Amino acid sequence: MSKKTLYSGGTVYTMDSSSVRAEAVLVEDGVIKAVGSKSELSDLADVHTRKVDLDGGFLVPGFIESHNHLSLYAFFLDHCNLGGGACETIDDVVQLLRAHGAATRDSAFIIGYGYDDTYTPSVHHLTKDDLDRVSTTRPVAVYHMSGHVGYVNSKAMELLGITGETKAPEGGWIERDESGNPTGKLEEMAWFHLVTDKLDTPTDPAKIQALIKKSVKEFNRYGVVGVHDAAIGVAGTGASVLAAYNRLEQMGELDIRAFLSTMVQSSADFVPEQVDGVGMGRKRVVVGGIKLFVDGSIQANTAAMLAPYRNRPGFSGELVVDKSELEQAVLKYHANGDHISIHANGDAAIELVVSAFEKAQRQHYRPDPRHMVIHCQTAHRSHIDRMKDAGVIPSFFGMHVHYYGDRHVDTFLGEERASRINPCGDAARAGLDFTLHTDTPVMPPWTMESIATAVARKTSSGRVLGEEQKISPHMALAAYTTMAAKCSYSENDRGSITPGKLADFTLLSADITRCEPEAIKDTAIFKTIIEDKTVYEA
Repeated sequence: MSKKTLYSGGTVYTMDSSSVRAEAVLVEDGVIKAVGSKSELSDLADVHTRKVDLDGGFLVPGFIESHNHLSLYAFFLDHCNLGGGACETIDDVVQLLRAHGAATRDSAFIIGYGYDDTYTPSVHHLTKDDLDRVSTTRPVAVYHMSGHVGYVNSKAMELLGITGETKAPEGGWIERDESGNPTGKLEEMAWFHLVTDKLDTPTDPAKIQALIKKSVKEFNRYGVVGVHDAAIGVAGTGASVLAAYNRLEQMGELDIRAFLSTMVQSSADFVPEQVDGVGMGRKRVVVGGIKLFVDGSIQANTAAMLAPYRNRPGFSGELVVDKSELEQAVLKYHANGDHISIHANGDAAIELVVSAFEKAQRQHYRPDPRHMVIHCQTAHRSHIDRMKDAGVIPSFFGMHVHYYGDRHVDTFLGEERASRINPCGDAARAGLDFTLHTDTPVMPPWTMESIATAVARKTSSGRVLGEEQKISPHMALAAYTTMAAKCSYSENDRGSITPGKLADFTLLSADITRCEPEAIKDTAIFKTIIEDKTVYEA
């Protein structure tokens, strides 16, 4: 016997252009059977149909987080969180790491993440001397909130073999003092290859599965039913993470759809034998993408800009890969039919990436590649137009406007450049598909805050940054639903509440298309539903 559920008693916001609003939706065996009025659908129900009262809520398609690091976030759950305003001084950092070290004596390293130097009064990057206050006998490593910079203490440098003679890998930098000795701060490839690849990571399959399940539950709390987990394989975790995802799906315990992209920045990176290609159908796990990156982050001064940073005259950041190397990699994977996501924050980096995609299309045309430019913070309108012509989708880190907008104006970029970060308005006017993301663990998966920021463009101080780049609530929802589904070639299966598609829903407490923009971020997630199964309920 088939299993039917009738959802009614609220507003069904379908994101289907043929009929955006409805009263009810009927689901059969995890697939949407019909959408319409409550009376119409009640006639299609039977005595065995389960009835779900939406309690006046606003039912939308389940949110798809189009760029994050769910599996990395899972590992971070065992580490010390220094973000979210937890640390205003270096003393705060030291105290939190000491306490974490005392609670994790079985671990070799004391590891922290989320440190934001711009939140400390002295705008202070950590040094080995700071972290030596945590411990001189145990190695300490701290991730900057950008993920592109990190810090180690003297014991860690000793164990990792980082000395005054150590050369930084290509595309990486080791900060040194006047005598040429490392200060403890490393950037980009130096941080990745000299430190993170050698940090403790869980190896027990059951432990990894448990951590991923815990991470998934965090995403479910914010209405997320699907993720693009980018860069699996960092720190040597690729095979174990993929095995954990597959095992959870086999056991029926994976409450999210995961489109996985593998990091292939160097020959040492994980390349899985399992490559599923594009499109997900009803699968929960697909290895469908390749991840590359060409620069760092604006707030770490490592994004590659066309003009110098406001706080570092004469310095514009640097690319971590040269043009010919990137073009060769893009052509290789493009010609192979793979989906490619490339991290590019600065406008110099975006120019390089868009040009590489254009060249690949000229040499090996694909009608609808849907490659992605990740973050795409400082794209110009000309980049937007060229991405549309090349079949490329930008994914914007929307919350940067709120959390870093003021600092982009006052510290890093100045008013003119900062006002056009995350140019969602330009993309909407150009008719270019785009998405929004939170880049977890850089930020928690705060979907409603991401949507609210894209609509209101307000910084933490309350200033509107780039009025012309505001978008409507409907468009912001599309960036998490219909347009996000296209990134994994899944628009026939999800992204809208349409008959024949999967019953993946997010139930909100209010109609965010008819409330004040300021109220959107406070909208609650009532339920998260995947194939008619409630995986989160407030």
